[in-house]
Amino acid sequence: MDTQVQRRKYERVEKDAVVRYQNLDGADMGISQTLNIGQGGMCFLSSKFMPMARRLVFEIYMPKSLKIIKVVSRVAWVKKFEERKCFTVGVQFLSISRADKQLLLPG
Repeated sequence: MDTQVQRRKYERVEKDAVVRYQNLDGADMGISQTLNIGQGGMCFLSSKFMPMARRLVFEIYMPKSLKIIKVVSRVAWVKKFEERKCFTVGVQFLSISRADKQLLLPG
């Protein structure tokens, strides 16, 4: 029996999308890929440690729709990913358009 409690408001699905991200001041931080994504946030890989609550701006390149989704987010958690010698980072979306949110529906 799975006893893990789902605390997310929106379902996440495994999705491999390319993301470009930067600080709110416009300083480029890098390009990465998502591990999962949903209407309320996502998990991605980072070669750099990210402090909690850091605000980031993302461009998410959606492979099926060929659209670029722009969101402002906040770092919610960071975990060391030993296998790849990097970090997995979970972010919560703070600002996303209604149309872009619809593109992130599961299915």
